[in-house]
Amino acid sequence: MKRTLLFVYVLSLFVLIPAANSQTYSILDLGPLQPAAINSWAQVAGTMNGEAYLWSPGRHAQSLGILPGGTASSALGLNDRGVVVGIADGPVTVNGPDGPFTCTDALQGFEWTSSAGLQGMGLMVLGDTNPCEGTDFTNMYPSANAVNDLNQVAGTINWSGFTYVYGFNWKNPTDGMVVLPSPTGLDLFYPLTVTNAINNRNQMVGAAGCCIDLDHGHALYWNHQVISDLGTLGGPDSDFEYYCSNARGINDVDQIVGWSTTVAGLSDFACTYASSGSPHAFFWTHSHGMQDLGTLPGDTMSMAYAINFFGQVIGTSGSSTMEPEFNGTQYNGVEYGGVMSLEVVGHPFLWTQRDGMKDLNTLLPSTSGWVLNTATGINAWGQIVGSGVHNGETHGFLLTPRL
Repeated sequence: MKRTLLFVYVLSLFVLIPAANSQTYSILDLGPLQPAAINSWAQVAGTMNGEAYLWSPGRHAQSLGILPGGTASSALGLNDRGVVVGIADGPVTVNGPDGPFTCTDALQGFEWTSSAGLQGMGLMVLGDTNPCEGTDFTNMYPSANAVNDLNQVAGTINWSGFTYVYGFNWKNPTDGMVVLPSPTGLDLFYPLTVTNAINNRNQMVGAAGCCIDLDHGHALYWNHQVISDLGTLGGPDSDFEYYCSNARGINDVDQIVGWSTTVAGLSDFACTYASSGSPHAFFWTHSHGMQDLGTLPGDTMSMAYAINFFGQVIGTSGSSTMEPEFNGTQYNGVEYGGVMSLEVVGHPFLWTQRDGMKDLNTLLPSTSGWVLNTATGINAWGQIVGSGVHNGETHGFLLTPRL
C-alpha cells in the first residue's frame, strides 16, 4: 500500500508540474499499428494486419495471434499488468441447457496474458436461442472492450443482428459472462445496455436504452449495486425518444466522459440520427453532473473517449460522424456494434479543466510531418495514442508530454 501511495504521489508531480505551462508533445511513430489503448508502462494494444498486437517500449510489436481455427483478432483494451482484451473469431464450444455444443465459426471476446496466450471468453445461451444460428455473424458476438488491473472485463454482447444488446462483466473462465442489469423505472419496453469502460473499483459505464442498436439511449453508470442514468446535455429529464447519450470512459475517482446530443432529434430514433442532434463531448462528476465540453473552433460535434486519473480527457471534434470497423478489420462485413459506437470524424483533442479543449495537432512541433486523426487512449502520465497520417501513410502514434 505504501508503495502504491508513493507511486501515485510521484506520478502526480510528474503530471501536474508541466501542466503549469502550455503542454506540448514529442511523437513516436508506431508504424502500421492501429492503437486502441495504452497503460501506465507505455505499452500499447492495437491491431495490425488483422491481428491483435502489443507494443512495448524498446521492443518490437508482439503479435498476440488468433484463436485456434480463427482468421482474425482485434485488441480493444489493456491494463497495467499487460493483459489485453478484444474480439476474435473461430470455433467455440457453448455450454447449453442440454449439454455442450460447438459453433463452427463465431465471434467472441478474448483475454490475452503473457503466460496463457490468447483465450476466448466463449458465448452464452440466452433463453432458448442458439447463439450459433444465423449467417455472417449476425446472431451473436460479444466484444471485450476494457479490462482493469484486477483483470475484470467489461464488454457488450450484440445478439440476433443487433436486435438485443447487453453489457456484461467477466472475471474468469469459470464464472463466464454476467449480463449487467438495466436500471429500473426507465419505462423501456426492451431495456438494452452497452458497456464501454471499467475502472479499478469495478465500476462500469456505457449506455441503457431501447430498440434495435439502442435507437433510444442514455449514458449509464454501474456503481456496483447502484445503477444511474446520467441523462443528457438536453437536461436531466430529457425525453429518451429525442435525446441520446453514451458514456465511453471512467477513471478511478468517478469522473466519466462520453457524448450526448445537445438538441432534440428529428424523429423518435434519437441515436440513429445522432449527427442531427449535434453530439458534444461531456465530462460528468457526482457534484456537477454532466458538463458540455463544446467543440474545437469551426466544428459542430465532439465526442470524448477516455479519461485518466488526473482528469485529462481525449476525444475527437469535427463536423461528421462514422460507425467504425473493428479497428480497421471487418468480419464478414460486420462492423463494430451499431449506432452507440458512433465516432466523430475530425481532429483529436485534449481537454483539461485548466486549458479547455486543444487540438492535438497544434501541440506538436511544426516540423513533425504528422496530421493526427484519432486519439484512442491516454495513460496516467498523460501519454496519448491514436492514428494519423505521416508522410502520406496511416500510422499509429505515441505522444509523450515534453517537460
